[in-house]
Amino acid sequence: MDRTQETGKLKIPLSVDLPRALHYMEKEMHITYHVGPHDGGYAYRLDDVWSEPFATHDLALAAANVAAKRQQVAGRATEIMYQSQDGRWHSEHSRGGDRPEADVLDG
Repeated sequence: MDRTQETGKLKIPLSVDLPRALHYMEKEMHITYHVGPHDGGYAYRLDDVWSEPFATHDLALAAANVAAKRQQVAGRATEIMYQSQDGRWHSEHSRGGDRPEADVLDG
């Protein structure tokens, strides 16, 4: 199963966004993506979960901004499946209307 979303020329990993964002939606309504050097390139992270590396800082920053904007778009109620870092699959219900505020810190 492809767990990414194409956004123009950027491929955004859903695994970075969904599990942590669902956790935050129940606990608080604000998330912050951080952009920085990672794994030989640049990436963005939410808490301790990193996206895939991008070749340049500008690409990582653009991807983080897309992810932050996507978090604020309300959707329909749905079941979400994702794979955690330990390889286990999880299923959660998303109400679709409870969206966190999201921002990006560069650096």
